[in-house]
Amino acid sequence: HQIHPFIWLNTPDKYLAMLTPGTHFSTSIDGAEGGNAFPEFLWGKYQDSGRRYYKSLATAFFQTHLVGREEFRPYLSASYARALSRDSPMQLHVSNSLTPEHLTTAYGATPPVSIIPTLSDSKPGSISRLAQESVLDEISRTGVMKVAMRRDAAPLGYLDNEGAWTGYCRDFAEEFSQQLTVTLGLNQPIQVAQLPSNLRNRFDLVRDGTVHFECGPNSINSRVPDIQFSQAFFITGTHLLTQAGSTINPALPLQGVNLGVLENTTTETRIRQLYPQSSITTFSGDRGRTKGVEALGEGRIDAFASDRILLAGELQQQKENPNGYAFLPEQPLSCDFYGLALRQDDTAWQQQINDFIESDIGNDLGRRWFSPFSTDSETLKTLEYCLNQ
Repeated sequence: HQIHPFIWLNTPDKYLAMLTPGTHFSTSIDGAEGGNAFPEFLWGKYQDSGRRYYKSLATAFFQTHLVGREEFRPYLSASYARALSRDSPMQLHVSNSLTPEHLTTAYGATPPVSIIPTLSDSKPGSISRLAQESVLDEISRTGVMKVAMRRDAAPLGYLDNEGAWTGYCRDFAEEFSQQLTVTLGLNQPIQVAQLPSNLRNRFDLVRDGTVHFECGPNSINSRVPDIQFSQAFFITGTHLLTQAGSTINPALPLQGVNLGVLENTTTETRIRQLYPQSSITTFSGDRGRTKGVEALGEGRIDAFASDRILLAGELQQQKENPNGYAFLPEQPLSCDFYGLALRQDDTAWQQQINDFIESDIGNDLGRRWFSPFSTDSETLKTLEYCLNQ
């Protein structure tokens, strides 16, 4: 990512430092927030060496160019980098100059992406050959399938009591990767890279190629730019979660009733349209649904609106007795068909995923994870109601 801007720099003093083997996290501090959400091969190894190199280079750079102490300049050199990392399992490389010709010679062939992008590379609709690589080709080449999933959406994707990732999406990714290994005829099992997603970044992670699909409570929607969806793997709908014995009647305007919703969601828009005379309390962040259900239990709101399957999952996470709560109304306020978010215009990848969803293994996964939260009769009722809308 840094080679292009490094070559573009025309300043007399410039430095490109690389850690081998290294990752984005190689210089992170101990216990960096969110680090344990990534698999080990992304988190990498040798952080002690990476942090030592980073501190050495940063000290030399600022002493030379901020304080003006020229005696620190030799520490910003390739020779010092070699000396510093000579006996380390992680090597430090520093370059002060680099040209497209250097890179072409080192690569030994025509690079798949222009080292210096031309004007035609930036024209609308113009993408490089590497960007045109299909998802299946990329997985075959790298042996890695990159998946984004939620950490706050039981039973789809969530953290268990020990902080480990679990849920339908995790098992889907693991089972699918095993089948895909066989389908693609690979000699080594495909590794699954699990990355966290949320309401704000879930589609961006797919659009920019960070992940190959995002698995979560995503309602199939043809209006999401540059995103296509798999076929539906579950159907649910928006309900009001209330405490048992509540006198709320969803058929009425609910004037003055305090309704909780997740901020900046389609559910918030829907609830505001259905009940304009109600009082709305919004909850945000990765723990928004958790905070909303807690507020309901403490009597700070009268009801919390969300997808029924997610509300049931949250009650289990909070170890609440489901008999102490009620879902209103009997039929959902809206219908939500969940699908995986995929990159647009890769029909072969979409078909692979659809085939797995329809397979016996895919169906068994759905029954295993969703049956404890939604009985077959409830699911069929919702499906029948929604298909007739």
